[in-house]
Amino acid sequence: MIEEGKLMDNIGEILKNTRLDKGLSLEQVEEATSIRKIYLAAIETGDYAKIPGDVFTKGIIRTYGNYLGLNGPELVTLYKAACAGVDPEEIKPAEIRTTSKISVAPHLKPQKNSSNIFTYLLSFVLLVIIAAAGYIFLFSSSDQPENIVTPKQSALSDDTAKSNEIPEQEKAKIEADAKKAKERAEQAAAAKAQKTPADNKQVQQKQQAVPDKNNLNLYMFCNDRCWVEVTVDGEKVFEGTLVSNQEKNFSADKKIIVKYGNIKAMQIAVNGKPAPAEKVDGVVIKEYKK
Repeated sequence: MIEEGKLMDNIGEILKNTRLDKGLSLEQVEEATSIRKIYLAAIETGDYAKIPGDVFTKGIIRTYGNYLGLNGPELVTLYKAACAGVDPEEIKPAEIRTTSKISVAPHLKPQKNSSNIFTYLLSFVLLVIIAAAGYIFLFSSSDQPENIVTPKQSALSDDTAKSNEIPEQEKAKIEADAKKAKERAEQAAAAKAQKTPADNKQVQQKQQAVPDKNNLNLYMFCNDRCWVEVTVDGEKVFEGTLVSNQEKNFSADKKIIVKYGNIKAMQIAVNGKPAPAEKVDGVVIKEYKK
């Protein structure tokens, strides 16, 4: 049996001497191991009363010893023997190894960040959720018979079918409307072709009926749609859109100026004489004088 204090002092001396041999300060050890300087000094001086608890003391001895290149677990064994009052010869500890080189990286101390703790907690919660979902899926798949359509699946199928039917109905309606529009256009073109001779004859008859031979008389007949603006002797007397089969007469003392939006659709006569047909696109301005 030996005195407890001597063996514990011996552990502190081993750690302190090794630290000094390596040229390290307590501040450097504190920075590298995250162990407070007050506890490191207490271990070296054997003042274990400053350390909160036996388990914490063993952890400091192990970490401190490993950092200095010693056999941390063997140092803990010596500490246990000292606490029990056992002779070191009886426990025969293995030789404490030392190393001549040690790297000090004070800036590599892991920073305690609450975000890391949050990340670990979040990862754990996600793992629990995934495991629970897999468990539920496996048991629900094994319990439900195959080829059985649940009410929810049936409702989803009906909704899907309806959503697929609507575009088909709209497509058919669009095609039908397009077909009707094409037919109406063809009918209108045929009717226009049939009525053109009669209309021309009617225009020619009206062209012969000149209201007043002493004035400038303008007659216009619209075959389609045409916007016109008419100015008689410097005064605008009409502006609007003529539609198919619509006619207009204007009389002036000196001149008539007309802006045509679609002159190709117009048949024009000045003082009963047909004007040449125009085939110009866009707005055309014509001036008629007495």
